[in-house]
Amino acid sequence: GAPPPAAGAVDSIAVASGGYVAPGDLMLDVIDPNQLRFRAHAPQHELAIMQDGARVEVVPARGDGTAIEGTLQIGLEVDVKLRMAELFVAIDTPPAWARPGLAAFVEIETLVGGDEEIAIPRSALQRDGLIHVFFRRDSKDPDKVIRVPADLGADDGHWVEIRSDLTDGDEVVVTGAYELMLASSDSTPKGGHFHADGTWHPDEHK
Repeated sequence: GAPPPAAGAVDSIAVASGGYVAPGDLMLDVIDPNQLRFRAHAPQHELAIMQDGARVEVVPARGDGTAIEGTLQIGLEVDVKLRMAELFVAIDTPPAWARPGLAAFVEIETLVGGDEEIAIPRSALQRDGLIHVFFRRDSKDPDKVIRVPADLGADDGHWVEIRSDLTDGDEVVVTGAYELMLASSDSTPKGGHFHADGTWHPDEHK
């Protein structure tokens, strides 16, 4: 029999208005935004430290949304050219920020043990000349931040290991880190201003 009715949003229409449709022809595609799943890729050598069915989190690439909890599903095939395996995450309840095609990362707790390391979002890290810096909230005064030269470790493209001057529980600046870097940099040009696109313009003196 026919499938039961279901709510959804029209993704594409396969037939032009007024066109002829035969029985069994595709008329339109409908998607249910509450049935999203996340698709990612991982190097094939990392499959051995992943567990199918594990609970994982999906976080937006820009860090401007809450993490999504879901269940990891390891794909059946590996790309023979890229040596990459497909991963899927069955999402429990998609948040408002989740949209088809949006870039994000899946965070997986692997089966490999070892010492814990402290990492910060890559968006909190700023380059100032030849060094990288981040800004840590002053534990003695929450209204102040401290500029810290970064001693970097492992980097997965989203999280960066920090090897010094940061302890568990410290807070770092993400939104506004670039502006703090400009304001604190010795190399920032004086007598001008920065625009939102990052370009510097000298002030006009009359």
